[in-house]
Amino acid sequence: ALGVATRLDRAEVVVERVHLPDSLLESEVSRLYEAITRAESEVDELHASLVRDGKEEVESLGLLVAHKHMLRDQMLLSETEQHIREEGVNAEWALTMTVKHITDIFERMEDPFFRERGEDVVHVGQLLLRALSDELPGEEPRPVAAGAIIIADVLSPAEALSLSRREVGAFVLDGGTPTSHTAIIARSLGIPAVMGLGRITELVGAGDRIIVDGTEGEIILRPTQEEEVVYSRRARRARAFERALRQNR
Repeated sequence: ALGVATRLDRAEVVVERVHLPDSLLESEVSRLYEAITRAESEVDELHASLVRDGKEEVESLGLLVAHKHMLRDQMLLSETEQHIREEGVNAEWALTMTVKHITDIFERMEDPFFRERGEDVVHVGQLLLRALSDELPGEEPRPVAAGAIIIADVLSPAEALSLSRREVGAFVLDGGTPTSHTAIIARSLGIPAVMGLGRITELVGAGDRIIVDGTEGEIILRPTQEEEVVYSRRARRARAFERALRQNR
């Protein structure tokens, strides 16, 4: 993909520990469950919009369903509720402690594939935190044009799916790996992606021209005219190869 960089610089949800009187603990638990319902509705809305758009890839939509189920995971909920009741803290802080505990378990796993699934817990936790803060997840802080090269630190599967509705050109991320769910979604949607770059958000400015070679896992920032010609030819050959492959499948 060759296009113009669009940065997704999102403010991190800041969580403070707030001690609550016993009289407010039940309402705080209710607030947690109300946020879960709002988060589920957000996932359902995105799921329905993708179906309307004809993007019914089994992998992609299956991941949304999985994240929706995780919102009702008993370990996530019972431990968060326990923190609220026993420590007398706000739902945001209780949830953050629970997510950290669960992700610590995943990080100790030897198998790298299962270890990376801790990212899904983080994404679900962020979705729920934004619901608690009355922030709608999936909303981009600025308009995203078709063909834009998305530059971000990380993207959750839901965010990647939401951006795919805008026909973006590619994803370029500080974090992530080739086996992350966001990478799987990008592949299933045919969106070039290069991940795990570490500090690309420090190097790319909004409006920079950028080439993304998802096949080789490389990017070229502010390419020369000659480089643009070379990669445009490669892109045309790749599209021709894919068309031939589809005819013969």
